[in-house]
Amino acid sequence: MDIPNGSKLLLEVHGSKERIGCAMVGHDQGAYIACKPVSGALAKLASGLPVMARCLLDGDVVGFPAKVTGYIAKPFPLIFLSWPQEIERQPLRKAKRVDCYFPGVFLHRGREHKGLIIDLSAGGCRIRFDQLGPEYQKIFQCGDEMKVFFYIFDKDDHYSLDALIQNVSVEKGKLAVGLRFEKIRPEVMGKIEEYVESVLLALQE
Repeated sequence: MDIPNGSKLLLEVHGSKERIGCAMVGHDQGAYIACKPVSGALAKLASGLPVMARCLLDGDVVGFPAKVTGYIAKPFPLIFLSWPQEIERQPLRKAKRVDCYFPGVFLHRGREHKGLIIDLSAGGCRIRFDQLGPEYQKIFQCGDEMKVFFYIFDKDDHYSLDALIQNVSVEKGKLAVGLRFEKIRPEVMGKIEEYVESVLLALQE
C-alpha cells in the first residue's frame, strides 16, 4: 500500500450519512491501519463496523472498504482499520464515479440475487455477488437486462433502476458485474449525482 502517513482519510460509515475525517498515522503491513480521528468521532464507531475509506493521492482518488477493528480514546484517540483487500484508484479530474458499499437486490432473468454496489456513477455501477462464484459467469451475459433495487442511506428511501450488463468478471472468486443504467428517472439521477459530488468535494476540503 502506497498511502503515506499523514494522508487525510475520509471514512464513510456504512448505512449512515456520517463521514469522519482522519489522518493516517501508521500501519502494520497486512494487519491494520491506524488513523487519528477528528474530535468526537469515536462516539460514532463500533468494532466490526464497515466503512469506506477514501483519500487523495498524487491527483488520484483512492478508495477501499474496511472494517473498524478497534479504537482507543486515551492517551490519544486512534481508530484501527482492517487491512484493505482491494484498493481502487482513479484520476480526480475524471472521477465522476466513487467507490461505495451499498447493499442491493438485482433481478436477472426472473431470479433475485443479493449483492453489493461497490462503485457508483450517474451512468452505471459495479456490483459484486458474494454468494455467486465463477460458475455463474456464463449465466450473466453482456447485454442482459437487470433490474436494480438499492438505497444509499435511508432504508425507507429505496431506488429502482433498469440496467444493461456491460461486463462480467470474477474477482477473488466472487462474481462481479458492470452495469450501464437505462431510462434513469431524473430524481434518481439527481440523488446519485448529489452523492458522488458530495464525496469528491469532501475529499478536496
